[in-house]
Amino acid sequence: MQEKKTYPSHLTLRLSAEEWEQLECDAAGLSYSEHARHQLFQNSASKRRTRNRSCVKDHKALGRVLGLLGMSRIGETFKQLAKLTQNGLLFVSPELETAILEACADIREMKTHLVKALGVKTE
Repeated sequence: MQEKKTYPSHLTLRLSAEEWEQLECDAAGLSYSEHARHQLFQNSASKRRTRNRSCVKDHKALGRVLGLLGMSRIGETFKQLAKLTQNGLLFVSPELETAILEACADIREMKTHLVKALGVKTE
């Protein structure tokens, strides 16, 4: 029978809610233990298995962005504009200008939601 590998020591740490959020963001892509090892021992710690952790602050805001992306048809619209331009058929009518401005507004709204969801501070 194969023996279980044991580790000699454990470390327990209590964190405030703000500290926990900071840890989640800082450790993105690493387990909390691996992140702590890296911070404590820099690069002298042995490599361990990692897991994917995201730094999303607001999952509802991220869901709104994904919903807007699904409903916007931005890619289809810009593909049509590119095709018309390549064929020399594109002229800027008031309707086209309105459609482009609406697309820009949609993109700005998505950016706002993404920035909020990811907790990025803007200047």
